[in-house]
Amino acid sequence: TPTHLGCCFAITKDNFNRLGRYDPDLDIWGCENLELSFKSWMCGGSLEAIPCSHVGHLYRPAFPYSWGTQKDTLIRNCLRVAEVWLDEYKEVYYDRISNLQTGVDIGDISARKSLRAKLQCKSFDWYVKHVYPDLYIPVNTTATGKISSEMDQTLCISMDVHWQSINKIPSIVKCNSRDPKQHFFLSKERQIRRDDGCLVYDQASNKVVMGWCRHSNSQWGYTQANTLVALGTNQCMTMSTNTWTVGMSTCNDHDRHLKWLWPRKSVIL
Repeated sequence: TPTHLGCCFAITKDNFNRLGRYDPDLDIWGCENLELSFKSWMCGGSLEAIPCSHVGHLYRPAFPYSWGTQKDTLIRNCLRVAEVWLDEYKEVYYDRISNLQTGVDIGDISARKSLRAKLQCKSFDWYVKHVYPDLYIPVNTTATGKISSEMDQTLCISMDVHWQSINKIPSIVKCNSRDPKQHFFLSKERQIRRDDGCLVYDQASNKVVMGWCRHSNSQWGYTQANTLVALGTNQCMTMSTNTWTVGMSTCNDHDRHLKWLWPRKSVIL
């Protein structure tokens, strides 16, 4: 398995010590499981999922400790891990979290970089290609981020990516830069993606639904008029204020219901 859940794993003491334990400057919890996962694979080991094991996790109803004065503990932790282990792929992560890293002091990471050098760990590119080749890497994208309505820039498209969400219509909700359900990519294949889920145009019903990208042939264009057109048709994505969902309508460059604001940029590796 590429990564493990932070509360459910087993490791020998000798191996844990060899890998430098946890980064002592990670606060509370968050991203420590990713750091240990990356180290395990990139520094001469592996992670195995043992389906026959039985694990119990006792979770407290309330935190018996303070999260301190650090505003974004989780972001800070993940930034430390990204700077030490992700190499050039950290730019993909920074693009994903937008401006949340601005002004966050991650502290000194020189000791963790020295540990990586001492262990002669492989590159993160090796990890992606050999450990997790199925991982979708959003590079060479035409647009990425929240898709907000030009008519009301506080409203954004939101989509669940889950097997229970198949063929469900994406909703229109209040924009939230921290909500991963609002983060989309216009891929080089011209799919509107959220990880493995895509916005799919069903021509038979003239609806936009969630579908798996690997099964989708829907392609989209983001025009200079800020409309999202289903390529090969004259149908554009629209905001339905009656149901607060995404719909389709005949393209019209003057109809603001059909206009969307989506940051145009590309992450190139």
